[in-house]
Amino acid sequence: VTARTAEVQSQAEQLRALAADLSRAEQQERKRLAQVLHDHIQQLLVAARMHVESLKLEVANGRAVALALIAEAIEACRSLAVELSPPVLHRMGLIAGLEWLAERLLEQSRFRVEVQSDSGPEPAAEEVRLLLFQCVRELLLNTIKHSGQSQAVVTVAHTQDKKIEITVADAGKGFDASLLNTRGKKTQTFGLFSIQQRLTHLGGSMQIETAPGRGVLVTLSAPLGR
Repeated sequence: VTARTAEVQSQAEQLRALAADLSRAEQQERKRLAQVLHDHIQQLLVAARMHVESLKLEVANGRAVALALIAEAIEACRSLAVELSPPVLHRMGLIAGLEWLAERLLEQSRFRVEVQSDSGPEPAAEEVRLLLFQCVRELLLNTIKHSGQSQAVVTVAHTQDKKIEITVADAGKGFDASLLNTRGKKTQTFGLFSIQQRLTHLGGSMQIETAPGRGVLVTLSAPLGR
């Protein structure tokens, strides 16, 4: 029995390590795609715009339409590159990334996010910082879509056992927490289940407090590391 238990634990550790590797590979691929968009596709579009601008087209409207379409494509590439891998997150860290996200959601969706932080250390591993950012973003997008509210609060704190703890709270509609155990339904609960799994693979956790008409409080926890 002891040997079997040890074998099961070993397999679980291997699965967690594999999941962490997959998560790391996903982050690297996001950065690579963002770099391709920024360094290659955007440059091609900029060059095309310059070429069109230099042309003396007989039909002025056609030239204007072409320039407008190219400008729209350039902006779409820039926006996608930022969404895939926000530069501020890599340059300035998780808190700065969350504040940037709050500004972006206010601009795009008129949804107000208050970010509060105890100014403690951030996770040492970039993959953990990126995962927490993605989790918070997904939670906020869920809030925008399902809560019926126009604001939420994100709080960053630290625990005595060297973990970072992030809460995302809204005073919206809430939902039946028992739905979290229901698989195969295309609801916001699937996204929450996905977040929970990704955090678990990196040594973190997620807790949800909610009920119909009582809003949602989600607590994310992850190790700070060395």
